[in-house]
Amino acid sequence: MYKKLISGILILSVVFSSAYAKDSRAISVYVDNNRIVFDSQPYLNQGYTMVPMRAIMEALGASVSWEEDSKTATAIYSSDITKFTIGSHDYYKNGAMQYMPAPAQQLNDRTYVPLRAISEGFGFKVDWDGETSTVYITSQKASDPQENIYYLKGANGGYLTAADNAIKASAEPSPEAMWAIECADSAQRLYYIYSLSDLYNPMGYCSHANEEENLQSEQQTQKQTKTADGDQAKEPAKPEEEAESLRLCSELSHQWIIEPADNGRYRIYPKNDGNSCLDADTAGTKGEAQIELIPCV
Repeated sequence: MYKKLISGILILSVVFSSAYAKDSRAISVYVDNNRIVFDSQPYLNQGYTMVPMRAIMEALGASVSWEEDSKTATAIYSSDITKFTIGSHDYYKNGAMQYMPAPAQQLNDRTYVPLRAISEGFGFKVDWDGETSTVYITSQKASDPQENIYYLKGANGGYLTAADNAIKASAEPSPEAMWAIECADSAQRLYYIYSLSDLYNPMGYCSHANEEENLQSEQQTQKQTKTADGDQAKEPAKPEEEAESLRLCSELSHQWIIEPADNGRYRIYPKNDGNSCLDADTAGTKGEAQIELIPCV
């Protein structure tokens, strides 16, 4: 039922010494645990790790092309197109200009770019082992978690819990705190989030304004409708304050964007509301809430 999931893509800035001269220390690079054998070696320059772009990008499954007239290298990975021009601090990701701390350089007929530009440009996980001068690069495909059931834990230790069609926060994990995450559109990072208590209806979201508008509309309709015995229909009860933005229902907006945040956590927010992040500590949404996805074992 479930497709491949998003998860843990953590982007790290790799900054080393502040020396301005080129550092001759040998640097090893591993891509998805496979060591890359270079015909032109990485090096440290002005405190940044410079890596040959083509060798690393092709090891990650990207295609790379070179335009001699403009001295521009283009890498295409998944839906991202990134361009680097020799001598420039600027590079372009999907047409938007980005800044590199060190310019792209040409050495031994190879295009070198700061490792930081590759990690930020494509969302790869990058780790640096200073003792061995080793770089570990993990592609998005390799770092995605496998299909699984998760606890959604907030930064303050609360767990998102579903029971009786209500979304709440709990201090401890429980069967009601288990969620399945299914991919809807990997290119846009869109996902469905299901409680194990209801695998037919993903968790939905509606704004407070829309809830109030819908409530008023229902109340107005009921004021105009009489029951068979002449009594006015009972007005609907307002949702619980702590869960007024979240539902287990399919008629509301129920696609969520999941993107990496800090310390291995994620920002999870509705497709149409980037300012309302899922918050497992209050069982609601707020601006910069972050979630830890813990596989249930």
